[in-house]
Amino acid sequence: MTRILAIAALLALTGCPLVRSNPVPAGIDPLCFQPVKDDVRWEGDPNDAATWDNLGGETVPALRSKLGESEVHRKACEQGLRRLDKAKVIDLGR
Repeated sequence: MTRILAIAALLALTGCPLVRSNPVPAGIDPLCFQPVKDDVRWEGDPNDAATWDNLGGETVPALRSKLGESEVHRKACEQGLRRLDKAKVIDLGR
């Protein structure tokens, strides 16, 4: 018991709070935590012209769509971080 009191007194003297402060809600959109599926594939015989047509006709547009989806997810994370920075909970260094 004396040891616990000594530790508590030491922490109090060094400025360490014994009581936790309430957590700050981050307010980050759940979309930030959802993964973007990596399911776009370009397959076929590289010696076949139809395979190359498929690259420009289907694969590249699908990749652009995934890039757009990833950007939406990234923006959701950024907005939450900027709110925390504005509230001075974190420092983004900007």
